[in-house]
Amino acid sequence: MTHILFFVLMLMAQAAPGQPTSGLAPAPMDVDAERRRIQVERLQEAERHTRQEMACYARFAVTDCLLTNSAQRRKILDQLQKQESAIQAQQRKERAFEQLQRVSDKAAAKDSAPAADP
Repeated sequence: MTHILFFVLMLMAQAAPGQPTSGLAPAPMDVDAERRRIQVERLQEAERHTRQEMACYARFAVTDCLLTNSAQRRKILDQLQKQESAIQAQQRKERAFEQLQRVSDKAAAKDSAPAADP
């Protein structure tokens, strides 16, 4: 049990000085809405890519146009992937904080429970 308390204290010590420990909780976000937004953007990008690809085939310099279009698609999809990774990281932080709170609460309840005399 002392290991758990030590771990909790170490995490609290890593918080920025001057901030209350309740400030450790990550700000909640609407994960489902963010995931839907990213999915919509992916679908919009797929449509844009298809339209641009069709326009490329109507031009004389098809290869250059296709390469430019593909590079733009990769750039946009990479940005969306980074946003999705940030959402997942935020979720991991929230779950870790909740787990830490449960452990801390459990340790506090165990310490405050009266010791039974044998």
